[in-house]
This record gives sequence, structure tokens and C-alpha cells, in this order.
Amino acid sequence: MHRWPISLLAVLTLPGLLRSATVAAADPDEAWIERYMSAPGNSATVTGIRSGYRISWSELNQFKGVKVKVHTDSGRTHHGRIERVDDKSLLLRAELHGGYAELALRRSQVTSTELE
Repeated sequence: MHRWPISLLAVLTLPGLLRSATVAAADPDEAWIERYMSAPGNSATVTGIRSGYRISWSELNQFKGVKVKVHTDSGRTHHGRIERVDDKSLLLRAELHGGYAELALRRSQVTSTELE
């Protein structure tokens, strides 16, 4: 039996190991998790998005379940989590006197929304 030097053995087996790691990452479940975790508001890692980040209306849907601060045209500020967003309205689970209430705001009422 021929004995291969360890460095040569490593060179021969390393590409096979790398290829199997790539195949494992191609699993549909892992691919879905990777896509989900890379979306804004879903990442488990520290991102460049921080408290005070102003969220445009088109981005709000990506921040469902995230704590935000909503400023309205009446001058009020509401704190809560985004429950639902569509083209015309925002449903906020607002913190209210030690509890919570569902607050429906029309798009025309919202002057700005930012992360808390």
C-alpha cells in the first residue's frame, strides 16, 4: 500500500469536502431560511439599520412585528409594533397606558415612521 504525504492527501480531499458543503447549503429549507434571515427586520445579525432609521412607506411591510415610532399629522407620536400594512393604511399594535391597542392609521395621517 502506498502512503501519501499528508499535505497531498489534504489537497486531494479538500475540494470534495467543499463541494459537499455547497450541496448541503442548497437544501430548500436552508435556502428559505437564508432568504428570510437576509430580509430587513428578520436578520439575527447586527446590521446597519439602527434605532432612529426612517422607514419609507414602501419598506414598512418588511418590518412587520418590529417596534417602531409613528408620527402623525396631528402631532402625536405612537409607539408599537407593525401588524399589517397595505397601500392605504397601517395597523399598529400600539402601547397605550400600560397595555396595547390596535391602531389603524391611514397613509395620509402618517408623517414619518422610524425604528425604535
